[in-house]
Amino acid sequence: MTTRARQTMRVALPWMLWLGVLAVATFLLDERRTNLQQVHVVLVFLLIVLGGTAYGGRFLGLALALSGFVLIDYFFQAPYDRITVGSSLDWFVLVAFLATAGVTTNLVARAQRAAARAQRHASEVARLARFGSELLSAGRAGEALGAIVDAVRETLAAQRCFAYSVYGNGEVELLVQRGDGTIPDRRLVEDVARTGSDIAEAQDGTIVPRASTTAPLQDDDDATTELSGLGFRRDVPVRALWMPLRVRDRIVGVLGAVSEQLLDLDEARWRFAHALLFYAALALERVRLVAATEHADAMRETDRLRNALLASVSHDLRTPLTTIKVLAQESARHQSLEVAVSNARIIEEHADRLARVVSNVLDVTRLRAKTLTVHSEFNTAEDLIGAVVRHCAGVLGDHALERQIEEDRTLLAGCFDFVQSLRVLTNLVENAIRYSPPGAPIMLSAKREDAQLVFEVADCGPGVSPAERERIFEPFYRAPGAAPDIGGTGLGLYIARALAEVQNGTLTYKPRSPHGSLFTLRLPAMDASVEFDESYAE
Repeated sequence: MTTRARQTMRVALPWMLWLGVLAVATFLLDERRTNLQQVHVVLVFLLIVLGGTAYGGRFLGLALALSGFVLIDYFFQAPYDRITVGSSLDWFVLVAFLATAGVTTNLVARAQRAAARAQRHASEVARLARFGSELLSAGRAGEALGAIVDAVRETLAAQRCFAYSVYGNGEVELLVQRGDGTIPDRRLVEDVARTGSDIAEAQDGTIVPRASTTAPLQDDDDATTELSGLGFRRDVPVRALWMPLRVRDRIVGVLGAVSEQLLDLDEARWRFAHALLFYAALALERVRLVAATEHADAMRETDRLRNALLASVSHDLRTPLTTIKVLAQESARHQSLEVAVSNARIIEEHADRLARVVSNVLDVTRLRAKTLTVHSEFNTAEDLIGAVVRHCAGVLGDHALERQIEEDRTLLAGCFDFVQSLRVLTNLVENAIRYSPPGAPIMLSAKREDAQLVFEVADCGPGVSPAERERIFEPFYRAPGAAPDIGGTGLGLYIARALAEVQNGTLTYKPRSPHGSLFTLRLPAMDASVEFDESYAE
C-alpha cells in the first residue's frame, strides 16, 4: 500500500466507523420507537456526534449532526417514515438537536486544536530547553552554533544552512555551513545585516513581497494570509530565507536556510525555527567572545615571551660579549702569542655559546610558527646513542656517561629525524651534567615498548619539585633559586619537547628513586627487518 493510500484510509476509517455506528443505533432505536421518547433518541445521537467529533474531527461531527437531524425526523417523529414535521414542538426538537450538536462539535474541535497546540508548544519548549542546555554545556562554542544550525536546517527542511557573523563595520564572515552546495551571494546577507529584517527569496530568485498586515496565523485562514511573525505571503513559493541574529538589539549575525525545493514554512516549524534564532545569536556571540579571549591570551603570552626573551637573552648575550671584549683587550695589551692562543680558545667557546643562544631563539620562533620541518627516516637506537656520546664527550668532565641498549631479538630501530633527535638527547644529557653533583654518573638507555622506541636520561641531581615538573618545559623558565650563571636561556627543555612532538613522539619527566631526574623520550619504532617506507615519515 502506498503512502497516499494509507493516508486516505486513515481519513476514511473514522467516517466509515461512526456512520456505521449511527446506522446501527438508528436500527436498534427504530425497533423500540413505540416505547421511546424523542429525548432518548436525541441523547443517543448527541453521544454519537460527540464520539465522531472526538475521533474524526469537526467535519465528521457536523455530518453526523445533519444525518441525525434527518434520521430523527424520518424515524422518530410522527408521521413516521416520512420527511415531514408534524408540529411546532417537533421543529423545536430538531432545531435544538442540530444547534446543540453544532455547538458541541465546535467546542470539541476547538478543545482538540487547543490540546494539539499545547502539545506542540510543550514539544517546542522541551526542544528549546534541550538546545539551551547543549548551548551551555557544549565543550566548544563552534559546536553549539553548529548544532543549532543543524536544528534550523532540519526544522525548515532546507538543503543548506549558513551562519554568518556581522561585524561593526558591516562586513560579514561565514562561520558555519551545513549541507553541500555553492555558497550563496552575500548581497542578501549584507542586506539583512543592514536592514535588520528577514528577507525571503522566491524560487525564481526574486525577493518575496511582504504581506500588508501582521495578523497571527489561524487554523482556518486561507492561503494568502501571512505566516505568524514572518510577514511574507504564504502563496509565494520560498526557496531561501535569511534572518538576523540579535543580542540586546544589536545584530551580531545572519542565519540563512536555502533549498532547491520549497522550504517548509508552516506556522509550527517557523515558530520553532524563529525561537532557535535567540540561541543561535547567543552561540555566535559566544564564538566571537571565545575568539576575542583567545586573541587576548595570545597577546598576553606574546608579551610574556617577549619580556622573558629580553630578560634571558640580554643576560646570556651580555656575559659572553663582555668576556670576549675583555679577552680581546688583554690580547692586544700583552701581545703574547701564548696569551692570544688561550684567549682565542675562550673567545671561541663564548662565540659558540652566543651561536647556541641565537639558534635556540630562532628555533622557538620556527616551532611556534610551525615552520620547522623534520625528515623522519629509518634509524637505529645504537647509532643515535653513539652520536650523543661523541657530542657530549667534551662537556662530561668528571662525569661518566653509562650506556645501556636492550636488544632481545632484533636491532632497535625507529622512524625519526636523526639530527633533531640527537639535539633532544644531547640537550637532556647536558642538562643532567649541569645539575648533577661532581663525579655523579649519567645514565643513557634505549629500549622498545610496543610500537615506541624509548630513550631515558637519568641523573643523580636534586630533582624537580612537584609544582615545577610541567613548568620546566615552558619557554624561558628558570627554577626558583637557580644560579644566574648556570647557563642556558631556559629554552632547552621547551625545544626538546617540541622537537619530540613534531616527530609524533613525547618527552616526559618523572622523579628518580631515591633522588634525581628521569627524562623519557618516546619515538615511533620500526622493525629492523621491514624495509623503510616513506609513509612512516608522514
